[in-house]
Amino acid sequence: TTGNGKVQNSQIVEKKPNKTMLQLPDIAVKLLLCLPSRLLGALDYAFVLLNRLVPSPKFFSNGYGEDFQMGQERYEKSLKELANGSYKFTLTEEMIDWGTKTLKAGVSIQVARFQSPLMDALPKESMYSKFLLVEPLKKDKEASKTNNGKPKVYVLMLPATGEMGASVRLNMAKTLAIEHGYSSVILTAPYYGERKPKNQTLFFLSSVRDILIQAQGIIEESAAVAV
Repeated sequence: TTGNGKVQNSQIVEKKPNKTMLQLPDIAVKLLLCLPSRLLGALDYAFVLLNRLVPSPKFFSNGYGEDFQMGQERYEKSLKELANGSYKFTLTEEMIDWGTKTLKAGVSIQVARFQSPLMDALPKESMYSKFLLVEPLKKDKEASKTNNGKPKVYVLMLPATGEMGASVRLNMAKTLAIEHGYSSVILTAPYYGERKPKNQTLFFLSSVRDILIQAQGIIEESAAVAV
C-alpha cells in the first residue's frame, strides 16, 4: 500500500529453481553408487593379474602321484586290518622318545615322538610321529583309585585339514585338564607342521597319493597311541 491508501499492484515473480542445484546431488548419488562397483572391479583385475604373475599354490599339483596305486592298496588294507582286529603294530613305552616336560598354568605339556608305522612310505620329514601329551597337575582322586594314579580319561585330538599347528587344540586340552581333569594327546599329522616336506608349500599336498598316505598315517598313529 502507498501512503494515500491505494493498493500498489505488485508483480509476483516465481523464482525458477537452479538446475545445477538439482543435478549436483543426483550426480553425487550416482557417483557414490558406482564407486564401490568400480573399486571391486579394479580389485578383481588386480587379483587376476597377481595370479598370473605369481601363481597361487594348489592341491595335487603333481596329479595322482607316482605310487598312487600302491598308496590306495595300502590304505584299503590298513582299514580292513583295523576293522577286523588283525592290525599288528604295537607301540611300546621303549619306542617313545619323550622330550622335556613343561609345567604351565595348571597343566603339564610334554613333547614325544616315535617311528611312524608308515615310515617306509613317508618322506623323511614325516617319518617320525610327533604328539603333545597334556595332563592336569592335580589328578582326579577317583581316577587315582581306579586307574593306578593315571587319569581315567584321555582325549585324542586329531588335526583338521590344513591345521599346521596345535594352538587351537592345545587351548582346548588345557581347558579339559583344568576344568575336568582330563588328559589329551595332540597328534601332528604327516605332511603338516614340523613333518612338512621341504618341497611342499604350506599344507597343499602335492599329489592324491600323499593325501591317502597322510590319512592312513593319522589313522595308524592314532590307533598306536590309543592302544
